[in-house]
Amino acid sequence: MSGDVLVVDLAGFGAIGAILWYFFLSRRPDEAAAETTGGIQEVHVTVKGGYSPDRILARPGVPIRLHFDRQEESPCSEEIVFPDFGVRRSLPAFATTTIDLPAKPSGSYSFACGMDMLHGTLVVGEGAGAARGSEPVPEPSETDPICGMNVRPERAAATSERDGSTYYFCSVGCKERFDAGQPARPVAPGEQRVSLGVRPPPQR
Repeated sequence: MSGDVLVVDLAGFGAIGAILWYFFLSRRPDEAAAETTGGIQEVHVTVKGGYSPDRILARPGVPIRLHFDRQEESPCSEEIVFPDFGVRRSLPAFATTTIDLPAKPSGSYSFACGMDMLHGTLVVGEGAGAARGSEPVPEPSETDPICGMNVRPERAAATSERDGSTYYFCSVGCKERFDAGQPARPVAPGEQRVSLGVRPPPQR
């Protein structure tokens, strides 16, 4: 009997390992170069469990038009944020959303979902990553008091104030539950919760 249990356990661990390898370790950046038509660079991006391509190459000094085809209903991918462009847009499920970005100088410009779980990079010009530095600079983050997810203040989907503190949320749903009276999660060691006057909520 114990031998059968051992076989089942080993099979389970093997399946978990295969899943982790496929989704996290074996994936390489999916790269595509923008095509210029009528003075605008265009790229089509599929949104399904991530961005494909998730690395977009473009020329400096030319406007960029991105077409995001969202082929899922996962709440994680319902928004997309381009912090360097000041752009935050909703991506309706099973529809294509077009986002126009102005011309930018050479550099690497990140984009991500509203929950900051899906990531991509817009690389403008050759060697853009080296020009901006190969090591990313850590950005401050807060903790959603409802679900516990890390949220960058400038990318928060919503904010609320309670007991003299500002709270940041990964989604409008978490804010609504919080505003309805659901207690905030206890602050764990290393988490941050911002008091009013220390850091203002992100501008909309």
